[in-house]
Amino acid sequence: MFGLFKSQKAPLGARIAATVRKHTLRGLVVVVPLGVTVYVLQFCYDLTGGYLAPLIREITGTLPETVLIGVSIALFLGLLFILGIITAATAGRRLIALFEYVIRRIPLVKAVYGASKQMVEVLSPSDVESNYEASVLVDFPFPGVKSLGFITGRLTLQDGIEYYRVFVLTTPNPTSGYLEIFPKEFVQASGLSVEDALKSAMSAGILMPDTLKNGPMPVQGPRFQSAGATGSLEAKVPGKPSYWARNMSIIRNRLLSGLLLLVPLASTVVVVRFIFGLTVGRVAPVTKAILADMPHWPQLGLSVVIFIAGLWLIGMVATAVVGQRLIALGEYLIEKIPMVGVIYGASKQIVGTLAMKSGGSGSGLEAAVLVEFPYPGVRALGFLVGRVRQADGTEMCKIFLPTAPNISVGLFLLYKTEDVFLCGLSVDDAIRMVVSVGILSPSRMTLTPVGPPVKQKA
Repeated sequence: MFGLFKSQKAPLGARIAATVRKHTLRGLVVVVPLGVTVYVLQFCYDLTGGYLAPLIREITGTLPETVLIGVSIALFLGLLFILGIITAATAGRRLIALFEYVIRRIPLVKAVYGASKQMVEVLSPSDVESNYEASVLVDFPFPGVKSLGFITGRLTLQDGIEYYRVFVLTTPNPTSGYLEIFPKEFVQASGLSVEDALKSAMSAGILMPDTLKNGPMPVQGPRFQSAGATGSLEAKVPGKPSYWARNMSIIRNRLLSGLLLLVPLASTVVVVRFIFGLTVGRVAPVTKAILADMPHWPQLGLSVVIFIAGLWLIGMVATAVVGQRLIALGEYLIEKIPMVGVIYGASKQIVGTLAMKSGGSGSGLEAAVLVEFPYPGVRALGFLVGRVRQADGTEMCKIFLPTAPNISVGLFLLYKTEDVFLCGLSVDDAIRMVVSVGILSPSRMTLTPVGPPVKQKA
């Protein structure tokens, strides 16, 4: 009887295919991270010291390649240090502010520059952990269910109550999640260090200790660390740094200031050049062939005009019903191709994020608002995108609640008008707060009822 349920041995071909697939995947797990790391390091060098290497070679003549690379990196660090000194000076800050004012008036460039600058600002400390004040336990997604979160700051509303900005991250990817605003009594110390809490989240709970020493939040200062057996968190009491530590801190701060200035600009140049080559650059050879006798700049201008006209026509087709169906069919076919589908999906997400960041109120985001999510007492930052009236006459606000830091993904929710409050932030400032998971945020907000449908200035 039991022989009827005896498993059949797989055919030899299937066993060989499974073995090949298993070992190939293991090889990919080893090779791909190494390849990506090498590529990123090469890109960083090309973006920094690589630009200085040809200049140094012209000045010094023949130098060994290793010496040339070392001198290029040293000169680049020196340049960063000088830029850091300039940014620390009052005149330097004013010049940078003027430069950024001009940059933020250029539609596409301002989106790329703003996104890269925010990324560098968030990641500029020695590691991501230093952005989090403490690891905590909060009721999420509803009371009685605990989730790990990280405090990124504090916030006071006009009711005088102190709230915590808490980043509740996803698993196993700790770089995305929800930015929630919890009342202090809703937040509990996890008893884990930030590093251990990150390991627990990234391992889907496998590396979490069997016993948590959780407890109430302390009353002390704004930065905390785990307190071991007490179950609460203690304020960090910094000792007097040594002479060497002070000098290293000054050097590091100057280098980071230079990095904050240079990397967003360099990234913007690289991305804009790439987009130009991918768009207008494809039209330029055709324009050149037609208008061979014209100078370069008129040809380039005409290429830009032709490309924008093509975009406008594509946009018209995309808004039509037939066009939408054709695009949906095309995307369906693309997503069925393994590697191509991943690349297309990722690039579409990036472009959607940049379009939202560059569009301000023109992107459909009317105003930044606070709503209760995921349950009463807990607030989240969202965007008012319009109104809708139900069959019974009740007016509802259409709210887009983005994930952090990827604002192109989130939830579409309908709230009663009386439950939606303007938070006093512009759309751009609210996007900056979400993208930085609450790190770049004001310490106080004033809430006002959303009122009649009047668009807020971005």
